[in-house]
Amino acid sequence: MSETDNTVKQKSDYIFGLDIMRALAILFVLVGHTLEHSQVYEWIKPIGRFAVIGVEIFFVLSGFLIGTIIVRLIEKGRFGTMKDISTFWKRRWMRTIPLYVIALLAFLNFDYHGKHDLTFHPEYWLFMQNFAWSIPDDFFTISWSLAIEEHFYLWFPLIFLAAYRFSSKRIAFYLSALFLLAVAIGYRLHLPHMDYNAWNWESRMVVLARLDSIMFGVLMAYINFYHADFWNRIRSLSVLWFALIAGLFVWYYLGAAGITERWVQVFGVTLHGLLLALLLPYFNNIRREPSGYIEKAAAWTSKLAYSLYLGHIICIIFVIKLLSALGIYDFVYPRPYLLYPVLFTAYYSLALTTYSYVEKPFLDLRDGVVSGKMVKKFAPFGILFLFLIVDIVLL
Repeated sequence: MSETDNTVKQKSDYIFGLDIMRALAILFVLVGHTLEHSQVYEWIKPIGRFAVIGVEIFFVLSGFLIGTIIVRLIEKGRFGTMKDISTFWKRRWMRTIPLYVIALLAFLNFDYHGKHDLTFHPEYWLFMQNFAWSIPDDFFTISWSLAIEEHFYLWFPLIFLAAYRFSSKRIAFYLSALFLLAVAIGYRLHLPHMDYNAWNWESRMVVLARLDSIMFGVLMAYINFYHADFWNRIRSLSVLWFALIAGLFVWYYLGAAGITERWVQVFGVTLHGLLLALLLPYFNNIRREPSGYIEKAAAWTSKLAYSLYLGHIICIIFVIKLLSALGIYDFVYPRPYLLYPVLFTAYYSLALTTYSYVEKPFLDLRDGVVSGKMVKKFAPFGILFLFLIVDIVLL
């Protein structure tokens, strides 16, 4: 296929609706964490709770995109051996791990509590910080959702491969989905009834308790590929799904009454994932190029979402320390109309930098876009990596 053909294919495969979902997800998270700072009107503060929904959107969307990739690989006969799965893992890890490593090193250097050495919480290097226990509440807590996604990418292919040994590919897919759904719900069932804070740390943010939300996205990819009529029926009910999700937002805004009830702690996040997954047919049908400033901004926000997610807490730490060093903290921090523009400028500036010099070079390498400029592309990553390592070692 020619370069022109590739370009045409990439454009025809572009789904702006999924960019809209991703942009909304990261904006909910950014706004939620930003509202934890400064002094805002009481009626604005509850909007910060929408960050919870933002992460749930990320889970469902990640599941749908990965599920689509997996289904296509299955149909091409390229997802039935350990070699195939190893190739899948390598491609995923080229996408997620380089920036995660940079973010982890950055937190070891610039955490709220000061510098740490490389052996501080070593479980983070293997995404084990919240496998079946609560994530440490004093370090890099934003990584909890990434650990869940990485474990899903690791375990789903292995479970599918095991099921595929004695069944058809479709049955193996169903069995894998049911197994992970059962693990997540079963894990939450075995937990005792807890107050909200304990549930948040020991259930909502734990790997074994959260695999079902990603699995709903994967199941929707399966339905899209193999059951087009059912997919279209779900899309025809989009008004209903939007109304129910609007109710979910109102529920969070008003304080999420009943969230400490036992059945909500067990099945609430499952219903979140299912409900948000039902919107995928609607957004997946928006397949035009973005036009106008708002749509283009949404597309760029979507592209920078991973960098925005991993970097925004570091930006908050940096801005607070900078304001203190400049002697203007007491003047700027209490005034959101001054603080928030500074924070969002920092969010997007850092995200654009890390996307350009960390994410993009590894994505190009993964996709085989190799040229004589590759050394130049990787130079900033190498310099930043060495700087962070040396700075920690010389602690």
